[in-house]
Amino acid sequence: MTREEALLYTKELNKLLDDINEKYEKVRLTKEEADFYKDVEPYANSVRDRAQKWYESIQQVIENNEAYIQGERQVEQVVDNICTLSVQAFQYSTSYSRFKSYYQSTKFLLKTIERQLV
Repeated sequence: MTREEALLYTKELNKLLDDINEKYEKVRLTKEEADFYKDVEPYANSVRDRAQKWYESIQQVIENNEAYIQGERQVEQVVDNICTLSVQAFQYSTSYSRFKSYYQSTKFLLKTIERQLV
């Protein structure tokens, strides 16, 4: 994978993170939790797959020395956070401050990596 592909995956993951945040806001507003097997699991699996592709592309860029990734140590954390958020977004009982904290830190890391890939 190339640097350009990694940049595209990073932008896609950034949009996906915003989608997760919107889902959470909707759940908070409606106070309705989704069916785990019908809604949550397929969505979370899709997010995990996309995050894994992003991870592989970033790792390839790092291995090929195509770009210096300052947040290299946090790359795995981005994947973990986005996977966690993709499940928590469907749960009304998820702590607002905790969710937003994970969202904002993940967003910051993705934006930082995106700037380094440009």
